[in-house]
Amino acid sequence: MMKNNANPNAKEHENKNIVRLQIFISPSCCPGGACAPGLADPTSKMVTIVQEIMKQYNGRVTGEVINVLHPLVKTQHQDVIKHIRKHGLRRTLPLLKIDGAIIVEGENFSRELIVDAVRERVQV
Repeated sequence: MMKNNANPNAKEHENKNIVRLQIFISPSCCPGGACAPGLADPTSKMVTIVQEIMKQYNGRVTGEVINVLHPLVKTQHQDVIKHIRKHGLRRTLPLLKIDGAIIVEGENFSRELIVDAVRERVQV
């Protein structure tokens, strides 16, 4: 199950052998930003791909979904905030970070791109 928090310092991430995936989502689906996205929505597709990867790597990959309005985003993910300010919400979100690096944004992602980025980082 994917977590929904914005704390990149969680204990499970202290292990350098674990790849950390973070999906930043738009709050626009509903006022609280907690609604489940629709099945055809890019966020849903990205979340599904990340869940499959987490299952495939059985504990060596973790994932979390983070609402960009979460208070910790402003302090702990300033790169995401700067990226949103430069390119706008619609072009930027959903955004995927792997081990702190922005990998994919908006609808410009594919399963292969995410799988390849994870494969490069997973230590066998």
